[in-house]
Amino acid sequence: MISDELFRLAFEYRKTKLWHKVPVSMIFAVKLAGGEIGYISIVDSDRANNGLELYIGEKGFRSLCAILEADTWMSLEYQERLIEQQCLLCTFEMKHALAPYEREEVANYTRSAGIKLAGKNAYPQFIKCTPGCYPWRLEDDGEKAMLCEALAAAIELSKLLEKKLPIELGLMDYDDEKQEIACFEKKNGRYELGFIKLPKKESSKWPAPQASNDIGIANLKKMKKTGIWECGLLRFYRPIQNEGEEIPVYPIILLALDISTNYILPVDLAVHYEENPEELLNFFINALIQQNICPKKIKVRDDRTYTFFKMFCEKLKISLSMEDKLPILEDAEYEFYEHFYMDEEEVLQKEKEMMDLGYSIEWEETEEKSSYKENTKVTSIYARIEPSYVISVSLGAGCYRHIQISGQSTLYQFHRAILDAFQFDDDHAHAFFMDNVCWSQKDCYYTEIVENGHRTTQKCKLNKLGLQKDDRFKYLFDFGDEWTFQCKVLRVLEEQTPQAIVIKSKGEAPEQYGAWD
Repeated sequence: MISDELFRLAFEYRKTKLWHKVPVSMIFAVKLAGGEIGYISIVDSDRANNGLELYIGEKGFRSLCAILEADTWMSLEYQERLIEQQCLLCTFEMKHALAPYEREEVANYTRSAGIKLAGKNAYPQFIKCTPGCYPWRLEDDGEKAMLCEALAAAIELSKLLEKKLPIELGLMDYDDEKQEIACFEKKNGRYELGFIKLPKKESSKWPAPQASNDIGIANLKKMKKTGIWECGLLRFYRPIQNEGEEIPVYPIILLALDISTNYILPVDLAVHYEENPEELLNFFINALIQQNICPKKIKVRDDRTYTFFKMFCEKLKISLSMEDKLPILEDAEYEFYEHFYMDEEEVLQKEKEMMDLGYSIEWEETEEKSSYKENTKVTSIYARIEPSYVISVSLGAGCYRHIQISGQSTLYQFHRAILDAFQFDDDHAHAFFMDNVCWSQKDCYYTEIVENGHRTTQKCKLNKLGLQKDDRFKYLFDFGDEWTFQCKVLRVLEEQTPQAIVIKSKGEAPEQYGAWD
C-alpha cells in the first residue's frame, strides 16, 4: 500500500514541472537515510511519461550510465538497456494505465487531501524496475521511503532553481568523464546541496556458464565440425509469467545461424539466464545434438555472447572470434522482431510461408496485469522483406514529425505512433481519410468503437493501401475537438522497421488539454 507521504510528495513534485527545467541528461544525487547514494534522473515526456527515476548505489549508477550512453532512445540497444534498468520510478499516467487497486488508492488519497485530478497523465504510479524483469509495483516499505527522499530532494532542487540556473548550482549534463555531481544531504531537518565523487566506471560483467553438459560435449566431439556460425544473445521484448503472482521476466534468446545455408538452430528460451546461464548452454548443446551439427567456427559481436561461448569453444576446440558487424545475424534479428510485433492473424499467415515454425508467445490480458505463457518451437527466417514508409505528419505550420513505420503495421498502429509522437493521450475516436478530405465517405477508415459500418483502422495494413511517394491523406483525432493531421508519404523503403520511430521532429506539439493545477 502506498503511504500518504509518498502520494503527497508525488503530487507536490508534479506541480514543480521540474522536467521543464532539468533535462534527463542532467543527473544529481541524494544521500539516503541508510547511507547509500541515490542517483536521480528527471524523466520528461520525450522518453516516457513525466516522472522521476531513483538509481541506488553503484549498481544503480551503472544502470543509469548504460541508458544515458545508449546511441538513441529509439534503438534496439536502448530498448534492451531499459529492460536491464535497475531503479525505483515515480511516473504520472492516464487513469486507464493503472491497475484497479492503484486507481482506488489514488482516489482514496485525493478525496482525503481535497485534490482534483485533471489534465494529461494526472495519476501517480510507483514502480520498481529490476534487470531482466517487467516493471512491477513497488511493494517494499524501505524502497518506498527512499523514493520519498528522492522526491523531496527534487522538490528542494526546484525551489533553488527559482532563483538560480542549473549551471549556477553545479548541475551539468552527464558525460563519461565526469568526476562529481551535485548531491543533496539532509542535515538538521533541511536539505543542503554539496558535491560527491562519482563511482569508478567498471566494465560489464556478463554471466559465464560454470559447468557444461559433459555427456553432450562428448557427443559433439564425435561429430565432424562444419560451417561458420553467426551467434548472438537477444533479449525477447515480450515478458513471460509462469505464475500469477510472479514478476514477469524478459527471456534471453540465442540466435545461431549457419551463414552458408541461413539455417537457424532451434534453441529454447532461457527464462532466468542471469542466474543460470548453464540452462541456455544446455539448450544449445541439445539442439546441436538433435540436428547432428557441430560448428567449425563461431562469430559473435559483443562481450556478452563471447563470454557465453568461451568455455564451450575451448572444450571443443571451436574457433571463436568477435567482429563488429555480423550482417546475416542482424537481418535475422530484424525479421525476428518484425514477426513478433505482428498481430495474431498475420503471425499465422507468415507461419504458412516459413520453412519451419518459429518461437511463439501466447498472452492473456487482464485488467490488472498481463500474464504470459511460453510455447517454444523451431525458428526460421522468411526471405521476403516488407516495405517501410517514411510519412510526414504535420499539425499546423512548423509542427511536424517524420515517422518511419513498417508496411505490416495497421492504420491503428500508425494512429498510436502519431499520438506518441505528438504526446497525445489515446482517449478519443479517430479516423483516416485516404482521399485527403476530412469526413469524406469515399475512402475512409474508422476506429472500431465507431459503429458506422465503415472499414476499421484495426484491420487495415499500410501495405494494403497502395501508398506511393507524395501520396497525401488526413488523420482526424477526437471528433469533438477535431485535431486534424496532414499526412504525406515521403519515402517507400525496401527495409524492415521493427517498431515505428520518429526520425525527424520540428516544432512543439500543442497541449491536448488545459494546464494542470
